[in-house]
Order: sequence, then C-alpha cells, then structure tokens
Amino acid sequence: MPVVKKVIKNLLVKVHRKLLPKKTVLGRAACVGIDVFKRKNKYKNNVVLVNQQKARVDLLLSWMQGEARPRADIVEKHLLRKDVFPLIVEQERLPWFNAAEKIEYLLMDSFSELTDQKFVHKSGGWAFACHYSDINHTPEFETEFECRGLLDLATLDQLYDRFFDWFEIRFPNSKVIFIHYSAKFDKREQFKDRANCIRDVVNNIGTRRPYIANLHLNDDFFLANDKDDFPYHYSQDTYKKFVELWRKREIILC
Repeated sequence: MPVVKKVIKNLLVKVHRKLLPKKTVLGRAACVGIDVFKRKNKYKNNVVLVNQQKARVDLLLSWMQGEARPRADIVEKHLLRKDVFPLIVEQERLPWFNAAEKIEYLLMDSFSELTDQKFVHKSGGWAFACHYSDINHTPEFETEFECRGLLDLATLDQLYDRFFDWFEIRFPNSKVIFIHYSAKFDKREQFKDRANCIRDVVNNIGTRRPYIANLHLNDDFFLANDKDDFPYHYSQDTYKKFVELWRKREIILC
C-alpha cells in the first residue's frame, strides 16, 4: 500500500506541474531565505523563485539607474570559492528584469546588507558584492579592484525607502516577506550590532509600508547547525520556526 500511495503522489505531482500555471516569486535571499522558502513551498511545484542573492540594495539601485553592471568573467579568476561565481553572474544579468510582469510576492532576507562587501573595478568603475573571504586577495586583485567594505548602515533607511518606492511602482499591491538573520553565533560584535540595526530599520519601514511582513525570531529560537560551524547556518528547527511565523503573518496580510 505505501508503494501505491507513492506512485499516486508522484503522478499527481507531474500532473500539477503540467496543468498549474507557473507563479513567480522574486528573491533577494541567501541560504536561510532560500531554505525557508523551500520548506514553505514544499508541495507547490508551480512556484518559481527568481533569485538575485547578492544584489546588495545600494548596488541594486545603481544598476536600476543604468550604471554599469559587474563583469563576471573578470571577477571569476579572483574567486577563491568557485560556487560564488553564479552569484556574480546574477549581479551581471539581474534575472528579475526577465521575470514575469506579475509576481506572487518578493522574498528578501538581510544577509547581503549584513555581510556582503563592495568591490569596485578601478578602471571600469563597476562594482560587485560578495564576502571578503570569497576573494583571493592577490597583488593582481588589489591592483585591479578597490574594497569599499560593508554597507554603511547610516544610509540603510534611505536606501530601502528608495528600493520599496520602486517596488510599489513596478509591482503594485504585491507583498514582501523579509527574513532576518541573527548574529547570535558570530563572535564579532560588529555583526551583532549590524543585525540589530537592520532589523530595527526594516521594522520601522514596515510601519509605513504595511505590505512588508518582517519575520524575525528571538535569539532563543536560533539553534546552531550541528553539521556546519558557519555562524549563519542554523538548525532545521530554526527554519521550521520561520515557516510557522510566515504562515501566521500571511493571515494578517491577507
């Protein structure tokens, strides 16, 4: 009987994929946002996430205004982590702008403004974002690029306001799900302060823009991932808590 149920389930999934119209979700999310999204939409095979993971809000706004985008082919040779290369390609191509006219919602998380650094090509003037440790900081790289560091959070409220102004015009009556990271397991006080600041800024913006659902958990609910010591990868129980909170906020937003 379990085998029969499995076969029927697989057939239903295939039918749904063929018959149900695709639903587009825009994403500006890293691992936590993506994992929570997958859990939330586990049985919704027609929901497609169009993601731009490292589109830090200041850079994203500049690209929207027509400034030069990154050259992924130039950045590639300087990367220590080759799995980051597709995320540089995303910054160059900006897949949002090839997405559907109508979206289900925008999924954002705080990781890019929290941790991504800006690197400017000295002769070309264009910039990209990634972690400092993603780069092989050779003399060649230092000659070609200038590190401008983390986003100045004193500008964050204004930057987010400009971004959400654009979003309201481009996708009227659409909702935003904003997931907040915790720096609980990061030993650097600077990042604990940054996480708190981003949370406060987005909470404040949410009071002016009620279509934004802020999903932030008390630090007690952030549990370490026992298979990974990276301070921003959490346990599966933490992701479950985010999904529960998301479902509660959906009722309020409807």
